[in-house]
Amino acid sequence: GSGNPNPRQNIVFIDSRDTNQFLLYDFPPIPQSVASNAGISGSFEVYMESSDLIARTDSIHEFSDTVTFEVYVFDKEDNVSNRVKTDPIIITK
Repeated sequence: GSGNPNPRQNIVFIDSRDTNQFLLYDFPPIPQSVASNAGISGSFEVYMESSDLIARTDSIHEFSDTVTFEVYVFDKEDNVSNRVKTDPIIITK
């Protein structure tokens, strides 16, 4: 756990197969000494549980499915980062 009793889920992963489906994850607070009005840049990794990656059940996807996610982060003032697209993720059954 983050130690925060009410962690804010502010990393958004939008499923390319159905944009009404999304996953939320916690991004740790950024120290004020690092943040600036000009913004910041960097990278991060998110570890997903296999239960977060669900293949479609139709006959076309009987053995595998592929998903990409559009990802963005928002801060405590609801400023939204640039959106990026993940590489394809292949889900096997």
